[in-house]
Amino acid sequence: MTTDARLDGVISLLMNSLPALLASFGATVVAVPIARWVAHKTGVVDAPDQVRKLHGRTVAYLGGVGVFIGVFVGIIVSALFSGGDLLSLPPVPFSVVLGMIAITFTGLADDIWKFDARLKIAGQLVAAAALAIDDIGINVATGLLSPIIGSPNATLIDVGGFAIQNATVFYWVGTALVAAFVLGGSNAANLLDGLDGLLSGITVVMCLGLLALSLLIVYALPPDLSNIGELTRSMAGARVVLCLSLMGACLGFLVYNFNPATIFLGDAGSLLIGFLSVTIIMTFANLQPFSCPLVVRAVTDSVPT
Repeated sequence: MTTDARLDGVISLLMNSLPALLASFGATVVAVPIARWVAHKTGVVDAPDQVRKLHGRTVAYLGGVGVFIGVFVGIIVSALFSGGDLLSLPPVPFSVVLGMIAITFTGLADDIWKFDARLKIAGQLVAAAALAIDDIGINVATGLLSPIIGSPNATLIDVGGFAIQNATVFYWVGTALVAAFVLGGSNAANLLDGLDGLLSGITVVMCLGLLALSLLIVYALPPDLSNIGELTRSMAGARVVLCLSLMGACLGFLVYNFNPATIFLGDAGSLLIGFLSVTIIMTFANLQPFSCPLVVRAVTDSVPT
């Protein structure tokens, strides 16, 4: 495939994905005022205490519900507008949507009922477990351990008929890595959500960087008739859609969250943003053999912290 053809492929992928950005922005702009109204009616608000909460008036929570709706609409619209060529969008994995639902409900329950910290962690682990459906953790572990202990099909230990396959090690290490990344990313985002527009603004910048990296990877690894599945295996289309959907939702939320904010993300929003951030980063693990340094560097540099 020529350079011009590869560039055309990248542009095609981006153009097919742009409806996700517009839809998520529009849906969030519409959903957030409704969430704000519901929050005030139901008392899900944050009152100033002049100690740690220094805003001058009572501010609604539930902004995270609007962000969730925006991202979800972006994902759905991207599937409807995907093209029919080799670079048409593969669907965003169901496991990611399932994890989004789990972590948003966890944060929402905490916003309403003030969950015990252990219950919040349990909900985050449920969201992490959802990612195991599509072996995201195994891919991360494979990129990390393959240079050290060999391929997943190799045997790590074989003593007296007792054998441990590398695949088993990759599974358990991958499970632990996904749990650690989701817990770390979600709670880091939650801690950062302390100033008007801060978390949403940082997330927009992060998404721009990850989007650029995703498109560069598509340019470097273009599919052709002999490896038509390469783009799907790399999750390039899904990764671009997630970046644009999250970016659009955060931009839509910023309309109401700039100082002085009229609504806060709440735990539902901050946990969701952290979850999606690390999920996007972990999908780079499909690009082995260089997935390990890419994922580790991206996690340390790009997650809102």
